[in-house]
Amino acid sequence: MSGEESSTLADMRRVLEVGLTELRGRLDVIIERLEQQDKRADAHAAQISELDGRLDTVEKTAVTREDMDARARRTISIVAIVVTCIGIVVGALVTITLTLVT
Repeated sequence: MSGEESSTLADMRRVLEVGLTELRGRLDVIIERLEQQDKRADAHAAQISELDGRLDTVEKTAVTREDMDARARRTISIVAIVVTCIGIVVGALVTITLTLVT
């Protein structure tokens, strides 16, 4: 091998080594980013799990429109019974008072 061929081979070797070094560096950056993405994905999964738990708790304690309607019907029924009882008592008292007065 002549000096020129040897120099060319050395240059090619250097270019190849520099290229491989750059490639390794880029691969290291990609791997680091992928690890960060994994960490973020795990953190997001934990947050989603926590939010799902909170949502389940809210759904168990939430009052629906049907619950409110049922409560309103019960309240109206109770008020109607109380008013009816008061009406009966007042009517009886009026009758007794009129009977005693006349």
